[in-house]
Amino acid sequence: MMRLPSCHLRGTATLAALLLAGAGCARPASRLPSPAATPAAAALTATPVAAAVTATAAGGEIPVDLVVTYDDMHAMWGGTTITLAGNGDYRLDERNPSTGQYRSLRGRVPEAEVRALTVLLVETEAWRQVTPPRTAVPDESRAYLRVRAAGGEVTIWEWYNEVPSNGRMGRVRDRMSALGRGFPDALAPPVPPG
Repeated sequence: MMRLPSCHLRGTATLAALLLAGAGCARPASRLPSPAATPAAAALTATPVAAAVTATAAGGEIPVDLVVTYDDMHAMWGGTTITLAGNGDYRLDERNPSTGQYRSLRGRVPEAEVRALTVLLVETEAWRQVTPPRTAVPDESRAYLRVRAAGGEVTIWEWYNEVPSNGRMGRVRDRMSALGRGFPDALAPPVPPG
């Protein structure tokens, strides 16, 4: 059922003209935030992590304790762990047990890249758990995103197979992975983690 604007109109011609023109009744502006904006605004101040990351993304100082970690490493299936600190220290570890390959990259990324990652963390609301809990199906694993800043820590997760389609943690993982391009392999010959 179509809901019409709440206003007084006389005659169907006037109403039809307003509907066709896409016009509605003028309403007084509210001083209260819209209900849709309220949860996001509350989430920004809900944790010290969210507040610190948001301030950094807006050009504020990078917290000295900022650390962002993406981790989908599984004991049986292998995976990837990527860590970026606020000072630019970067580490990527990948393990593929079926091929026996292990890769570990180390390096330092520029401050601009750290800030760009914080912007992405704000866009994806990296402090908000979206995936609802449920029992895992056989061979299903989770990917985690942990953000530490301002003395706090937030960890969210998604089912590993859903990371690409969810468009949140996958974007963060891809951005963090791209930061390691060009860094030399830190371990030669490859040695699995202890």
